[in-house]
Amino acid sequence: MKQFNEQDFAVLRKTLESGRQSPSMLGGVLILSIIMTPILFLITYIVMYDQSTYPYKDLLLEIHLYMSILICIFSILFAIPTIYRRFERIQYLIIIIVSQNIFAWLPLVACLFLIGKDPGMNTSDLIWLTIFCLIVGIIIFAVTLIRFYGLLKKGAYRLGTSRDRNRSVLEDLVSKNKITIILASVGLVYIIQFLIRSLDYLAIDTIVFSVIGLLIYFAMQFVLPEQLVMLYCKYKFESFNHNKKGGLKPMKVKRV
Repeated sequence: MKQFNEQDFAVLRKTLESGRQSPSMLGGVLILSIIMTPILFLITYIVMYDQSTYPYKDLLLEIHLYMSILICIFSILFAIPTIYRRFERIQYLIIIIVSQNIFAWLPLVACLFLIGKDPGMNTSDLIWLTIFCLIVGIIIFAVTLIRFYGLLKKGAYRLGTSRDRNRSVLEDLVSKNKITIILASVGLVYIIQFLIRSLDYLAIDTIVFSVIGLLIYFAMQFVLPEQLVMLYCKYKFESFNHNKKGGLKPMKVKRV
């Protein structure tokens, strides 16, 4: 990554220029997360947890509880203007952890607990399903990260490129990341086949809910590389941070 300069990441900086990822905006997101995290945690570990035969669920509950409490504490701290203005980089790290907890890990655990509520599911099947979901998530993350690195080497995130002119979600997801989508689709197909084979004791609504939750989990592994690259830019380049008045610092490299 050392061979890249500010210009190579200039398109990513546009989310900061627009104010969508300004410290004050992220502070508001953290305030919202303080409400969402306990609600989703209670849904996962009370509604889904009850009567679930998922193995080691008590240990998972204990670990996730302490983690979520710490996440909420840091969310409160970094929603305070006097703190996030001084520690903008750490605030963004907290945002990454919060988003992954709410939209990746809690939905994944909820789906696994829900599947484990059905009497026909045994421990070995649940362990296999968990490992498979984690492996698919890691593959999606790795392939997306490698793809991201390749695009940076080609200068795709410089100003004036097609990615600069058309920074749409659809273009990013479909045109530029076909391999990742194919891998996620293949993994999801295998999981759906596994659930359908269990149709005798799994309700249709359980299967639908599980598929939606897994899609959200896979989508979060897809966006995680860009979140980490943005965090890297915040530590590497001052121009990806804001001054004390809230204004974005200028780029040192001449913009062309």
